[in-house]
Amino acid sequence: MNKMFREHMLVLSAVMFGVGIIMTILGFLWYYFTFIQSIVVNTPIEGFAEKVGEWGWWILISAPFILIAGIWYFFDQVMTRKKFNKLVSPNSKANFVKNISEIEEVIWNLPKKYRERFEEKKKNFKIK
Repeated sequence: MNKMFREHMLVLSAVMFGVGIIMTILGFLWYYFTFIQSIVVNTPIEGFAEKVGEWGWWILISAPFILIAGIWYFFDQVMTRKKFNKLVSPNSKANFVKNISEIEEVIWNLPKKYRERFEEKKKNFKIK
């Protein structure tokens, strides 16, 4: 199960980010149509608050947490991939050997293709 999340973390975090945005918008719309609608006449979406019902509170409260978690994991993946690319890119064997422990720490959170790329780079430099 953990491998599946690791392999698809970028996509999953992007989906979580999108769901968080949609839920946040729906939560604020629910709040608007439930508590402010009495002030405004002829709203464009009639009955929205009734369809959501009491679930509106759950959406309004949980949506920001889902949004923040999606943003966090997405940018964590992007930054980890950038760090890996920076550490693996040198053509100097000395720099690569110096960074091996840090690379091994970074690839723990990355998909399998990055581990394969690391192993290929080790083969190129003839490192066991």
